[in-house]
Amino acid sequence: MKNKLSIINKLFVCFSICFSMCVINSLAQISYQIVPGVRVGAITKNVSEAALRKIYGSKNVKSELIGLGEGETTPGTVIFPNDKNRRIEIVWKNKKMKKSPEFVQFSGEQSLWKTKKGIGLGTSLKELERFNGRSFTLAGFEWDYAGAVFSWKGGKLAKEFGKEGKKVALRLNPRDYRKSLEKDLNSVAGDGEFSSANKAMQRINPIVYYVIVSFP
Repeated sequence: MKNKLSIINKLFVCFSICFSMCVINSLAQISYQIVPGVRVGAITKNVSEAALRKIYGSKNVKSELIGLGEGETTPGTVIFPNDKNRRIEIVWKNKKMKKSPEFVQFSGEQSLWKTKKGIGLGTSLKELERFNGRSFTLAGFEWDYAGAVFSWKGGKLAKEFGKEGKKVALRLNPRDYRKSLEKDLNSVAGDGEFSSANKAMQRINPIVYYVIVSFP
């Protein structure tokens, strides 16, 4: 009987260890995952700055002014402020209590924060077309809201990201400004609306440089 209990106890310990490792591995895999309208890593619609300090560590969570474009700023919170691959900015609905995110934003050339499909900074126009299953429309370049996606045209990303970026809004920009592309760039510059299927857009093949995840 004692031997049986000993075996059962050992099996239970092994199971507990395996289960804990699975949970840890699972959390590690989703820690930088974006689930549109639901969460960005540990950031959910009801989270607070205080809670994020416990999750990510006080040194990685800072109160700062967040840029909104056109010179405007608002009080918010930055996670991983000194790490360009992990830095994200939070604007709160309750600005006084710093609770309940209105949206999360991040920008640059690359980042660990991505959707389950791998969409994030650096994702190209052609890759987005493939994920969407069809072409989409976006703004022209060389202005404050350059390359903002206007519509997924009823594609697969329309439901996932929401109409008009209700859950996730993306902005694209050319990865470089080579002389050979100057004519193409000039033809799709400004705040007009262009199809991703536009020949100039296809040759430029811009990449995502700005991501905004909202919590409606």
